[in-house]
Amino acid sequence: MKERGLICHGRSINNIIDGLKTHTRRVAKGFEAYDEIEHLIDRETGEYFWRCWTDAGPYRKYKDVTCPHGQPGDRLWIRETWLELDSDHYVLPGKPKLLMVDCMKYPMRNGISYRAGVDAEGDEIREEYGYKWKSPLFMPKSYSRLTLEIKDVRLERVCNIRPADARKEGYEDINAFFEGWDEINAKRGYSAESNPFVWVIEFERIKD
Repeated sequence: MKERGLICHGRSINNIIDGLKTHTRRVAKGFEAYDEIEHLIDRETGEYFWRCWTDAGPYRKYKDVTCPHGQPGDRLWIRETWLELDSDHYVLPGKPKLLMVDCMKYPMRNGISYRAGVDAEGDEIREEYGYKWKSPLFMPKSYSRLTLEIKDVRLERVCNIRPADARKEGYEDINAFFEGWDEINAKRGYSAESNPFVWVIEFERIKD
């Protein structure tokens, strides 16, 4: 079993916490060059891999690819936008809460607050106190509040999503999913209209 970090933002994080999201789709780059893709399982290790075939060049050839986010049974610890509060700005057992913490729905007792759980009033107070949000890229693993276990992985085009899967992504329907997808990925060149390949990761939240 391996553990890897996975960046998530706002809506996705809150939906995981609320039990509304059990799937995530991530862009899978470089597969457009292949004309045939097979999903296979290594008999010795049990690992999933994808054999990608192409006729480019004088001979037909293939390349074996595994999902960079992991295999079933692996775990993902969530990286998200965060900040660390000074000791007098967060709750200790038996001490009263400050307004700043009251506006942050999910602060940990070690003083880490997360942007996904902060309302507009809380964000104003954050600015008043001079705190700045920190990138998920710089979140230490020990500050992560969410761990997911991968249950299944597959490779498909983003437009192959089914209504039931859109709901597992935390959306009411496919159109709502595509709107959310484009908000994040269209500016990167991976709009729903371009129909990129995606890694579909089914997961279960590991609760403390």
